[in-house]
Amino acid sequence: MKKTRVILLSGVAIACMMFGEISYSEPKPLEDESNEDASGQLERRKHFGRFQVGKVNMRDENEIRLKIGMRENKTPVWVFYGDGERLDVVNTDKVRYNFDDFEREFDELAFEVWVENYGDVKSIDWSYPEVKLIGKIPPEIGKLRKLESLKLQHHKFQGRIPPELGGLRKLETLILWSVRPVDWDGQLEGKIPEELSNLDNLRELIVAGNKLSGEIPSWIGGLSNLEKLHLSRNKFMGNLPHELTKLKKLEKLYLDDNQLTGELPAWLSDLNQLRYLWLSDNYLEGAIPSELSKLRRLEGLVLSNNKLTGSIPEELAKLPNLILLQVTHNRLEGDIPPELGSLNSLWGLKLSNNRLTGPIPKELGNLHNLIRLRLENNRLTGQIPKELGNIKELRKLNLQNNNLHGEVPSELMNLPYLTRVNLAGNQLEGEVLEKLQEKLED
Repeated sequence: MKKTRVILLSGVAIACMMFGEISYSEPKPLEDESNEDASGQLERRKHFGRFQVGKVNMRDENEIRLKIGMRENKTPVWVFYGDGERLDVVNTDKVRYNFDDFEREFDELAFEVWVENYGDVKSIDWSYPEVKLIGKIPPEIGKLRKLESLKLQHHKFQGRIPPELGGLRKLETLILWSVRPVDWDGQLEGKIPEELSNLDNLRELIVAGNKLSGEIPSWIGGLSNLEKLHLSRNKFMGNLPHELTKLKKLEKLYLDDNQLTGELPAWLSDLNQLRYLWLSDNYLEGAIPSELSKLRRLEGLVLSNNKLTGSIPEELAKLPNLILLQVTHNRLEGDIPPELGSLNSLWGLKLSNNRLTGPIPKELGNLHNLIRLRLENNRLTGQIPKELGNIKELRKLNLQNNNLHGEVPSELMNLPYLTRVNLAGNQLEGEVLEKLQEKLED
């Protein structure tokens, strides 16, 4: 019987149970040696044991055996289970577990898996932030030829993405997502291996929160079934490759928090299925292309923290499904287009920290679903339009540090859900200003 060994790091382990239309006996605590029955055998040693799940009505009589052990005074307590086609994790609350009279609490885990008749496993899923996988991604995973979904999220992996993953021709979902906080160095690095260009069935490619570098590979444009591309929070540089226009099924494109340069390309409008476009926290320059108005399915457009110049295109008002428009911390100039008042689906309008001038358009009062309006740190002039009092869903309003003057309109007092207002840094006056502050303090 063929056997492959899938190792994320030797020495740490997980317990295993079966789920679905199968029968099993849930393992008892390891200190109870009575957990030796017909469906599995537990070999106890001082710091090492093995629990073997037997043939328990699994399709094709697969066997999944998981090694149990202890590493650096950290006791394994997390449960990993599978049915021959899927591996998943349960029991993600941090708990304590007695092991050889040694009680420990831990929040890191590496695991070691043997899968006989390995070709039948279709899904491996580790999607829980409470415990972080460590070590390196084992290239042996590339032997799981029937694998359709590989989700290893909130990890602390190091090293490179194994090129062997390119052999998983049935793979539809690949998620190698690190949280990447500042207090650890556990992220994948290097380039995305070109072997992944063989994954013709891939619908989701998510490798966010790592230290991946180089240019965004042009061969990604050949993944014609791709619906979600998430490369955020890495170190990718250079221009956006034009080959991405081949991704006719792409709905979500997240490239924020990288080191991308060049102009924001007008050819993004060719991605006519796009619903979310996140390009913030890069070094993109030039104007916002008016051609983006062709993306009629677009719900989220986030271009903050770049070096964009020019004006906000009035053509963006042609995006009927837009929920969030966020272009903060750029170098945008000119007036706020009054046409934006026709974006009836908009929940968030964030234009702060630019060089916008002119009055606040009264047409923004037509945004009846708007929850957040942020126009602070610009050069806006004139009075606050009373029509803003028509935005009954408004929760947060920030107009600070502009050149606004005059009395604050009393209509703002009638906004039932307003919880936060900042009007400082202007030349505003009137008793409404004081009453509004008192209302919010109550």
